Amino acid sequence: MVLSATNIINTLKADAVLENAFQKYPEFSLLVLGHSLGAGTATLLSFLLRDQYPELRCFAYGPPGGLLSEEAVVESKKFVVSTVVNKEFATRLSLNSINQLRDDVLRAIQTNHRPKWKLTLDHVLSVLRIRPYTEVVLNQDEECPLIVPSFNRGNGELEEGEEGAPPGLYPPGRIIFIHRNEIEPTCCSYNSESYDVLLAPNDIFDSIPVTPEMLTDHLPDTLVALLKELQPLDILPGSHI
Repeated sequence: MVLSATNIINTLKADAVLENAFQKYPEFSLLVLGHSLGAGTATLLSFLLRDQYPELRCFAYGPPGGLLSEEAVVESKKFVVSTVVNKEFATRLSLNSINQLRDDVLRAIQTNHRPKWKLTLDHVLSVLRIRPYTEVVLNQDEECPLIVPSFNRGNGELEEGEEGAPPGLYPPGRIIFIHRNEIEPTCCSYNSESYDVLLAPNDIFDSIPVTPEMLTDHLPDTLVALLKELQPLDILPGSHI
């Protein structure tokens, strides 16, 4: 993403793209946006452009989680707004969360006696919605779930801030979190009663939920449908999660 942002800004400067655009449309302001890894690139590009264009704004849709340090997050909130949909995986991707998921998967494999090929196949089919997710979430023969929660693991792994632990990196900007309620939306449609729109702190996206929604919630089509349905976005009062 750093290399992409650097290549983009070099191209913009070499061809005087922004200078020519603002000469033709001086009343316009600069907006940078992207989705997924593109959202991370857009954020980094905005940092590089902000000295020259202080009024710049950046919209990051489903940005990667392991992107900015705490100090950079604070600065990014001045010009970046991120949007995260429910259980999408990209905003939860970081070195820490991947390590947690690895440990959870290894523990699940060790405590489950079903054939590993069948276990893996069943779970992949459930994530792809080819079969009902509830059939394979829990092991019927063991007390331990196949994918255990990442909290209270008690496995002695290094926590953030401890010596030798990877540094904490977070998604950028002010985060608008579109959270699905208990009431499930009907197929291929969305309604405002099924979702809450919240302002979320940047450090809560620290684990990866393994569900079918982790993929579908990240799709651009899902985000576009939600934004159209939920306009105007009424952020709930007292919405710090």
